[in-house]
Formats: sequence, C-alpha cells, structure tokens
Amino acid sequence: MRLRRILAFRKPLLTNDHGGDPSLQRPEHKKHDTHKHTPYCYTALDTKNDEIRLIRLAPGKFNDIISFEIVHAPLRISDHVIDTRLSVETLQGTVPEGWCVKQTLEHRYFFFNTKGPHSWTHPNAKVDRTVWELPRRDDETKLKFEALSYTWGSPDNPVAARVLLPSSSKRDHATLPIGHNLAEALRSLRYHNRMRVLWVDAVCINQEDLQERSAQVKRMADIYSLAAHVVVWVGPEADESGLALTTLEDMGNQVEVFSDLRRSRAPRSREADWWSASIQLPFPEKTWSALLAFIRRSWFQRVWVLQEIRLASSASVVCGEVSVSAAAMIKAILVLGDSYHTPYQLSGALSWYRIGLFPMQMLTFPKLLLWTAGRQCTDPRDRIYGILGLTPQSISQRIVPDYSASIQDVYKSAFLIYVDIFKRWDLLRRCRLAQAISDAPSWVPNWGAKFDGYFFGDRIANLRQASGLSAAHATNSTSDALEAVGVHVATISSVGRMATSDPAQDIFILREWEPPDLATSNYVTGGPLLDAFVEVVFQGRTSQRFPGSPFPPLEKRKDQYLQYVSVTKLSHPIDPDVMKIHNTLEIEASSLIATTEGYLGVAPPFAKEGDFVCILLGCNMPMLLRPCATGDFRVVAPCFVHGIMDAESLLGPLPKPWISQLQIVDACDVLHFFNVDTNELLLEDPRLPPLPSGWEETGRKPTSDDPRYFKEFHNRDTGRVINSDPRMMPDALRARGVVIRAFRLV
Repeated sequence: MRLRRILAFRKPLLTNDHGGDPSLQRPEHKKHDTHKHTPYCYTALDTKNDEIRLIRLAPGKFNDIISFEIVHAPLRISDHVIDTRLSVETLQGTVPEGWCVKQTLEHRYFFFNTKGPHSWTHPNAKVDRTVWELPRRDDETKLKFEALSYTWGSPDNPVAARVLLPSSSKRDHATLPIGHNLAEALRSLRYHNRMRVLWVDAVCINQEDLQERSAQVKRMADIYSLAAHVVVWVGPEADESGLALTTLEDMGNQVEVFSDLRRSRAPRSREADWWSASIQLPFPEKTWSALLAFIRRSWFQRVWVLQEIRLASSASVVCGEVSVSAAAMIKAILVLGDSYHTPYQLSGALSWYRIGLFPMQMLTFPKLLLWTAGRQCTDPRDRIYGILGLTPQSISQRIVPDYSASIQDVYKSAFLIYVDIFKRWDLLRRCRLAQAISDAPSWVPNWGAKFDGYFFGDRIANLRQASGLSAAHATNSTSDALEAVGVHVATISSVGRMATSDPAQDIFILREWEPPDLATSNYVTGGPLLDAFVEVVFQGRTSQRFPGSPFPPLEKRKDQYLQYVSVTKLSHPIDPDVMKIHNTLEIEASSLIATTEGYLGVAPPFAKEGDFVCILLGCNMPMLLRPCATGDFRVVAPCFVHGIMDAESLLGPLPKPWISQLQIVDACDVLHFFNVDTNELLLEDPRLPPLPSGWEETGRKPTSDDPRYFKEFHNRDTGRVINSDPRMMPDALRARGVVIRAFRLV
C-alpha cells in the first residue's frame, strides 16, 4: 500500500497570507522584558467576547527553534452548522423498493441496496440533494484553525519554546516551557514556508490559572467540533507504524459502520466481505504485530483524546510522516475489535477502547466513565471533565468543571447528579471496596482504578435486570451518607479461592468450587444444581438468554465445562480446544460465593462471609453490601447470583414455559419474554399485573439521555412522567408482599 507523506511545503489547510483567519483579532501583548530568556506572561481572555487563544506556529525545519505567536480570537457556538436534512425515517419514504437509508458514524446518509451496489447518492436523481446530503461547513464564517490532539507525556526537562511578541521596532520574544511530546509534534507538523494556526491545550490554556482552566475545559467540545481540522499526533514512526496506519485506513475504506453499529461493504470498495466478523482477514503476522504495537501507543491510553477525535468534523491521524483519515481508522478498529479472528492480544487491546468509538447515541455517561477507568490523565478530575463533550446534555449542563474541588467531591457530585437525573444506580455497579478512594464514601466509584477481571454487568452478555424496570429511590441525608431502598436477598456463607487467567490453575480451582452433590442435587430455585453451577461460571452466556449471539445453548455449555475440568494434564503448548473453553469462562479475578439460603454466584475476591446480597431498586445487578456496627452499610461490589438476575426477588420466578431474553432493537438493549412452547414473544413481563388506573406507556424511543433499560410512563390524571414502571414502585411491591427496606450507605 502506498504511504501518504506529509510534506512541509504542501498547500496548507489555511490559505490567507498570515496562515490564519482575519478574526484573529489581538495578540497577547502584556509587557515583557526583551531579554531572550524572559518567561512568557499570559494576558487574560475576554470571556464576554468568547475568546480563546490560538498559536501561529512559525515555519521552520525540524531542528529549528520552535517559535510561535499567541493570539486571541472569538469562538462562538452560533458558528455551528445546522443540519436541515430529512430524518432517516422520512427519507426512507422517498427511495425505491429494495433500498434502505442508513446513517453512518460520520452522519452521512448511506443508500443500502438489497439487490445491487450501494450508493452515497439518492437512487432517485430527482430528489433534491439538500434533503439528504450532509451540509458543508461555510468556511467564510468560521474561525479558521486546526486543533491538535496528542499525549502530554512527562513534564520533566521541558523544551523552551520562543513566543514571538509584537513590537514596533523588532521581533521580541519570551520563552515558554513545553513538554517533549508537544515539542516533537510542533517540529513535525510546522510548515517550511508559512505559518500554521493551531489550538494546543497546553499553550492556549493558562494551566496555572485554575479559574481559566475550569472555564476553558467547558469549551473543549466547541473547540474540537468547530476546528476546521483536528490533527491527531500519535508520535514518531516506530514498530512498523506506517504499515499499521495504512492497513487501518485501507480496511476502513472497505467498510461502513452505521449508527446502530451494523456494518456493510462500502460503495465501490475492493473487498466485498471485510465488514463481516466471521471473515479471516488476509494479514500476515508482521501486519498483526504492527497493529498491536500501534494500538498500544500512549495516545490510545489518554482520557482526553476520545472527545477530541469524536467531535472533529474532519480529522487525520499522523505518525511520523504518515497521515491517514481518522474516520477510516475508527471504522477499522470497530470491525477488528468485533472480529472472531483478530489475534487474542490485539482483540483484548481493542475490546474496551472500541466502546468509546460507538455511535454517539450509545455513549451513555456510565459507559463513558467506564471507558476512562485506568486510562491516563494528568489530573484525576479529568476522568469526569475529559468526557463532558460526549456526555448527554442533561448531564454536561449540570457538571461545572472546578479544578479547586477535591477529587472525591468531583466524583461524588457527578454520581449524585446522575442518580438525580436518571433515577438509576448504574454508577454504583462500578464500586469496588478494595479500590475505594481514601476518606470517600464507599458508594463513590474510584474512576482512577483499573478494574481487574470482568466488569459485572457491563459486557453485553452480562446485561440483566435484577431489579426489573424500577427506579432508584435515593436520599442524600449527609455529605457522606446515601440511602437506598431494596431487598436483602441472601447472606454470604463462604467465598472460594480466586480464579486466575492460568488454565492449569483454574481447572483445580473450579474443582474446589464444585458443591459435593453437584451431579445429583437440585438448586434452591429449582432445576439441576449442575445447570445452575454452569450458569454461574459462564455468567449466563447462553443462546437461550441471548438469541442470535455466538453463545452455545446451556447443554453445550455443560459439555464444555465437564470437558475442561476432566483434563488431568495440560500439554505445552496448551491444547487449542482447552484454551478456547477457558477463554469463554467468566471467572477471571473472581471467586465463587455461596449463601446460607443456597444461592451460588461469582463476585470479586474481596467479598467476605457475612456480606449481604441485595437487590436495590433501580440497580440492574445484585450488590454486595457489608454491614457496619452502626447499622450502616459499605458498598463492596456487584455480583452475579443465579436465580435472582431477572427480578425474581421482587416479582417471583417466571412462570413456565416463559424465559427472559435480551435482544438488540434499534441499537438498544431490550428485554423480551419468550414462551418456549408457543414461540410467543412479549415486551411485557408476564409476572406484572395491568397498569394502575391513570397510567399509560408513552412508547417514546430511548436516547442517550435515558437509562439503558427504558420505558416511559405517563399518568393521565396528574401529568407525571417517569422512566420506570409504576408497578415497580416500593408501595406497589410491598402490596405484593415484598419486604422492602432502606440501606444507609456510607
């Protein structure tokens, strides 16, 4: 494949004589001593005029001193282009039979032809282009600049950059220290013969002014979305990075990814089936190794970069002298991360990163926060502030960046805002008592911790509705105490040894976990104990629960388990069939828990005997709560417990022959109820009575501003609208005989 080189003398993006926009109104002009080593002093931004700073990067060769001007310019939200196209649903009515309208990740309309080649243009040439073509940016009304996305790196031994100052007699300058990574980026990206206008966070925000920093961070979404172009600098060329980048671009050009995450062949593409997860891609080992080395670069580990690349209207990824389309790279990562044949290490590196590349309507606040966990940022507060540009507006409007606030207060505030808006305990599931922030309540997740093992309830195959479609009932009685309501289901009586990622060790650990009467006894909720145990170690990943998934049925799961634990001696290298079974188990960094009531489950290894297994209203997963001598509770972690994952503790068992199934509808997780005898499929839980008088379901479709499991109900008498089922309110459940109690979390 041909490498696309970045030539310093190429035609620049910005074409006026000064390399920028005439609206770059005023340079920084605070008086400086003209001595060449004078530190640079910032001039305050005019916030009433919506000013930002930009740099005019002076031309030069790679080893020349880095020189730039710092100027102020107004950046106004009114500059956003308004999309006046028809909706996908309306446009569908204008296409001939056999055609389907889809929207891509880049918001373009794609015309899918079920009988022939797909197209970027409407199949009916008589239809006005303005109703389907993505509107172009009006360059005459936009502030012209490029925004830089890069990794800050170590602040040690900074490079002295020269800031050019206005002067009537000569070109004065001051010095400003910048990091090595930024210096390398500016040396590589500057033109040889003209200025280049850039927004660079480390320079364009006065990092020593906390008030300015807080205000400018709130504007990051506007800066990256209104930039004429975003340049992603991932570093110098190394480890066959040129091969990796051009491979990603070529693959991205063969596929299209739509707003529901479905994929297709791109119009006029060379490869017909690279979009398919089942296709073995024809890449040699050298290419796979180059891709793995590239994805492990520090840029992919940084928190801020996600919104920087996702908000860009146009972006390129630059490594050394190779530049490729960011949109193509994103599509390739999404496809590779979902492919059945991507090498194991690369698949693991992509698995959680690709979540941040999902369509915008799928990027919920909990999912974004989970994406930041364990990633790098200079300030831990940026695990919240660094994703605000992608966060649903209902959340981002209420979170005001404040770098003078403590880390625990920033995390706590975000948690309470989410619960108040969404009425769900989704963020509580991220709590791990062993990783709790010092001096913070146990119900505040530590987003700086890198979670080990699997995230209970976050992989698609673990999605459950343990509390049904109920709402969180939260009372923040003191700054550190939070009251929740729910049910105490069981108490842990024993915790097994922690499973590992070692297939040999895990065989013996699973044998230890097995109850002595595994083959002959029944489970506490009915059915064979062996079935329940297998459900636990695979965490319910069966085709019965997830129709259309690659998961096998429960009977096949039992065969796999028995085959695995019957191995007496592992070969070296490990037999591929044994390794495949081990990799499908859901036990890594987990321990088996048993309760006094007879339940079995898996939980993090720091669970203890005496911990309560609780179902909190508004929480999709069971939570472990640890009783305190004061009568309060500390949040330990979520868990998987067979027999209580589908609201059985609140509504009782599903009547036979009904089972619950999770299906994807319009890119959303929707719980269905399937009758295995009649093949009837219902959205309504057969355990629920009719809606109370005055209540009706609105039928509104969910957005990213709604909880993961969502239905909207309206009370005709009071006008009240809620995002939970009124039949799951505490009083309604008490009327069914459910013992609802309060838990004071500290």
